[in-house]
Amino acid sequence: MTLQGSAWWLVLVVALAGCSAGIGGSKAGDLRIPTGQALSGCINTVDNKYSVMVPQTLIALGGTPFSGYTWTLSSRSAFPAGTTVAALTGVFNATNGSALHKAGTQSFDMTVSDGSTTATGTFTLRVSTTSPSNSASPGCPTAVLQQRLDIATNVLPDAKTGAGYGASLFVMGGEPPYAWSRATGDLPPGLTMGPTDGVVRGTPLSSAAGHTYSFTVKVTDAAGDIAACSPCPTQMITVK
Repeated sequence: MTLQGSAWWLVLVVALAGCSAGIGGSKAGDLRIPTGQALSGCINTVDNKYSVMVPQTLIALGGTPFSGYTWTLSSRSAFPAGTTVAALTGVFNATNGSALHKAGTQSFDMTVSDGSTTATGTFTLRVSTTSPSNSASPGCPTAVLQQRLDIATNVLPDAKTGAGYGASLFVMGGEPPYAWSRATGDLPPGLTMGPTDGVVRGTPLSSAAGHTYSFTVKVTDAAGDIAACSPCPTQMITVK
């Protein structure tokens, strides 16, 4: 958990609009930003000690990101005050330990590139507050490093032999930067997972055709804490 000194807790929800694809799915091909991503935290208006920012890895799917995805703020858009996105990892987080203090909603556009094509999505940041009657029990969610806890299997886009492949994975909370590694199972031959960005990329070998590959990942944050999930979601890729 990353705590920023302030007189508030933060409640943050980041939702993505502008694309019909869900997180995961079976369609391969065009680079896109999926819907359904969310980030949460809490503003405690009674405790007045600190604020919590819960980082989250933004997700892109498709394209051919042989060097990983690159994220930039779209032209004529602006980050909500006190926030930013890391260009090479896609992690949405506070800016240099900044804290947010203003409740409300603000939208901003992000563009992701695989090195040759781009996709753009609109994110909405919702900041709300809570005023519990007992400051010793603030009733705020705790910012913990975790993978997706609401799914058992994350079906990533299908891959095609001989064609470039890309898909990024989800983690939230903890203290970036993150370290990614495969915990169990196997990726399709020809694909690798970026150790610093969690992007699965490469070109599947012909030997992978007609097979479905399942694996789980281990994510460790800068403090050495390991993402908590029991069991961790299974990532699944089918190669055509």
